[in-house]
Amino acid sequence: MRCHCSHVVSSGSSKPPDSTAGGSSNATLGNALVILGATLYAASNVSVEYLAHRVETTELLAFIGCSGSLISITQLLLLEKEELQSLSFDGSTVLPMVVFSLALFAFYSLTPLMLRLGGAALFNLSLLTSDLWAVGVSAVVFNQPVEGIYFASLVVVSVGLVIFSLR
Repeated sequence: MRCHCSHVVSSGSSKPPDSTAGGSSNATLGNALVILGATLYAASNVSVEYLAHRVETTELLAFIGCSGSLISITQLLLLEKEELQSLSFDGSTVLPMVVFSLALFAFYSLTPLMLRLGGAALFNLSLLTSDLWAVGVSAVVFNQPVEGIYFASLVVVSVGLVIFSLR
């Protein structure tokens, strides 16, 4: 439950976009989907932790890789066929895709190790800090203003990590 407090706090800060942003004005639905996605991702990590303690890492990574590839290819072909056909495959599009793929490969290759060492709860709590780092980087690099609610979110995540670590 502590894991989702920061999502609730930061989701509550959503403002309806201005008309020039081109976004949706249904912030409640967006916030609910964020919380649902976080819940499903946490459940997925608990399942991977369970498997990480019972099967070999190579077998687990092969299963995740094959399953993920099949799901991603199916989604790509069903939902983004026109975008894929209109994409020009030059250095400006291929290089970011390769770098992103390598980053995901490293992340998911190290995930079973992290889940074995610290467990799914610590892993999920640690991932919550990535949202806060993204806000910090956008404030420093892109000079975007940071709302105070994100600092409240940082406090909730930090308290959750400390409480979990003390147990």
